[in-house]
Amino acid sequence: MKKNTKRSLALGAMLTMLMVPQAFAAEAMPIDLQTAIDKAFATHANITKAAYNLEAAEANLNAAKQGFGPTVTLTHNSGRSGYYHDVASYAATGRLYKDKGIANRHSNSASLSLPIYTGGRLEGAVDQANASYKSSLLGYEKAYIDLQKTVTDAYYQLLQCRNTVDVMQQSVGTLEDHMKNVQAQYDVGVVAKVDLLRSEVELTDAQQSLVRAQNAYDIAEANLDNIMGISQDTKLDPQETLQYKPYGEQLDPCIDYALENRIDLMQSKLLVDQAEAALNIAKAGWRPSVAASAESGWGGRSYNWPGDHDGSWSVGVNVNFTPFDNGITVSKVHAAKAALLAQKEQHRQDIDTVKLD
Repeated sequence: MKKNTKRSLALGAMLTMLMVPQAFAAEAMPIDLQTAIDKAFATHANITKAAYNLEAAEANLNAAKQGFGPTVTLTHNSGRSGYYHDVASYAATGRLYKDKGIANRHSNSASLSLPIYTGGRLEGAVDQANASYKSSLLGYEKAYIDLQKTVTDAYYQLLQCRNTVDVMQQSVGTLEDHMKNVQAQYDVGVVAKVDLLRSEVELTDAQQSLVRAQNAYDIAEANLDNIMGISQDTKLDPQETLQYKPYGEQLDPCIDYALENRIDLMQSKLLVDQAEAALNIAKAGWRPSVAASAESGWGGRSYNWPGDHDGSWSVGVNVNFTPFDNGITVSKVHAAKAALLAQKEQHRQDIDTVKLD
């Protein structure tokens, strides 16, 4: 019994030394909160994705605005055609002859179109793209804010786990000293065997708690490594300690500030704006569209490529209006109205969520 007890004490001491994170302090990377945040900002994928989303939204906004400008289209057609049977035709001299009319035909055209009035389609598209761009701009800022919070949570989780390991180490050390005293008293017959067994169980429980605490520390360390974009087996040496800092703000001012500054709430309002723009686009189906056009063409029955003779031109105004489309526009407007009302309800719910937060 005495040999087993001494062996248990020796193994417990070795385990305690192995689980101490400070034992690796010489190889650990010193880290503080601001350094962790800076490393995450430089490498995290969420920042890069937000930048790409902003770039795409800006390009879509430019495309929507450019819809008001002119469009130039160049067209070339080449083909060969004829009849299956001889067909009577007249030559330029007026003589009648028969053949299958096989010939090459080439034509070219250049056309220009400029929208004058689209019934709100282009305006709605610009409003949608503008709201999306503003949302992406806010999303880019929010990516930094969210990542800063993620790093902060992970960093202080690491500090908390380190404190827990320290407490468990102290507990194991105290119980080891207590175990030695109980063992000495048992050896001289002062305490009963049940007291010795109770001390062994308490020490074993404390050692297991230390193992769990160290596992939690290792996981927290790997998690912070991952967020910072460094190798997940990198040992860290936090340079700060957990300290209590009272927060003196009252609840109502905090709620008011959140309602005014929460980026996700601003994005929620922009989704309402996008839904309103979609409704305007749907209503454009009830309105005519007007565009100016100009065209120049060359071609005709030309046997020589590229068909650059028999030129012609035309200018005009095109008006398109669909008085009846079997209810398609009505259905689209109804769907857009429902989507708008749903988004307004979502925005109201988002306000309640911010207040709850």
